[in-house]
Amino acid sequence: LNGTFFCTKAVLPAMIRNRYGKIINISSSAAKHFFPGFGAYAASKGGIVSFTHTLSEEVKQYGINVNAIYLGMTNTEHTRERMDSDQAVTIDLDSMLQVEDVAEVVTFLHRTQRPRLWERPLMCLERES
Repeated sequence: LNGTFFCTKAVLPAMIRNRYGKIINISSSAAKHFFPGFGAYAASKGGIVSFTHTLSEEVKQYGINVNAIYLGMTNTEHTRERMDSDQAVTIDLDSMLQVEDVAEVVTFLHRTQRPRLWERPLMCLERES
């Protein structure tokens, strides 16, 4: 949550001055789906979503688009290291989001001019079979 806040604080003045900008925050499905033992993690990801909604309302008058992406389990080095020891890793690597999938969603949000997608969180949980 601190990283999201401080990055936003660093770029927002220029975006306001330019009357344009896009902020894409990365959250987690843990903000909506609850897992025992992940209270602090879920709270931080829920905080990112709340911050995104609030910021979106505060800056839309400046033409700044703010979105959050709720990611499901993603095939990263960190996830692969946890495969055998973490009960939260419940799906196989091929079913997880791949880094390229996440990049596609971020790129789409960055490029789109569709107002109806503004201020909306997107759920990205797992790959289709």
